[in-house]
Amino acid sequence: MAFTFKGGFHIPDHKELTNSKPIRCLDGDKVHIYPLQQHIGAPLNPTVAKGDTVKVGQIIADSDQYVSTPVHSSVSGTVKDIAPYIHPSGAKVTSIFVENDFEYTVHESIKPYDIENMTKEEMLSQFAAD
Repeated sequence: MAFTFKGGFHIPDHKELTNSKPIRCLDGDKVHIYPLQQHIGAPLNPTVAKGDTVKVGQIIADSDQYVSTPVHSSVSGTVKDIAPYIHPSGAKVTSIFVENDFEYTVHESIKPYDIENMTKEEMLSQFAAD
């Protein structure tokens, strides 16, 4: 190990297996599973139902409780099931199963910003924390 600063060290990165390989885009899985318990806050409630079509960025679960954050779909496709599934914590939690259509259709509520053509003032008004 090479020391890079006083009291620190550099852990070998072992990149020799991949550093000469090209970067490539990967498609998502055929089915995406979204657990509705994702934090210490309130469990979420589905805002979609089995059979619904969802789009990228669409809110698929939310809560009106104080400590909660909505879950957005990262793929477009069809809700195949809403059922308990093993969470990384080991517990079974209600989860939304979305079958990916691999089209990645973006939900109408998602409005992209043209940051290349925004002024500094426009960026600050859009992105600055209140």
